[in-house]
Amino acid sequence: MAYYQGQLRELCTRYGKIAGFLFDGYWPRQTFTGDEITYLAQRGPWDLAGSYDLIHSLQPDAVITNNTHILPLRGEDYQVWELDLPGENKAGFNCLEVGDKPTACWWNINAGWSYQPWNHAPKRAEDLFETYRAVRARRAVFMLNVGPRRFGDIHPEEQQILRTIGRMIRQYKL
Repeated sequence: MAYYQGQLRELCTRYGKIAGFLFDGYWPRQTFTGDEITYLAQRGPWDLAGSYDLIHSLQPDAVITNNTHILPLRGEDYQVWELDLPGENKAGFNCLEVGDKPTACWWNINAGWSYQPWNHAPKRAEDLFETYRAVRARRAVFMLNVGPRRFGDIHPEEQQILRTIGRMIRQYKL
């Protein structure tokens, strides 16, 4: 805990103004075994509340979220659904409860969350646009993940999908 909070302190004090922190990997509803059991305790060795307090004390304007699949914890600024709409759990791991924080939906353009050349199967722009519209209809933010390839660029097919979605959004003024 001291190590990672030291890393947070360094990020908050040595790199200027930070807009936000996004944590991913603390899933209290996930079944763990062995040494992974420490993930289950809300304040366990991660001390999320203490970490959030540290961030907010050093970067008061930073927005904090954690992809926990539960209602936001103290210090978190918005609630996330991964591959689902707010209040839905079609993916099988999201929270059905909608809290009092702003909401966001995280989606990925490809089959996985990162670029995997052996698993390149991007979703259709039309389908992603319909998801975008459904998310916005629930007054949530739509966050679309695009994983860069090993040289840091975005796959040309995914670039085209993003451009198409952008045109559709501008055309419908959404």
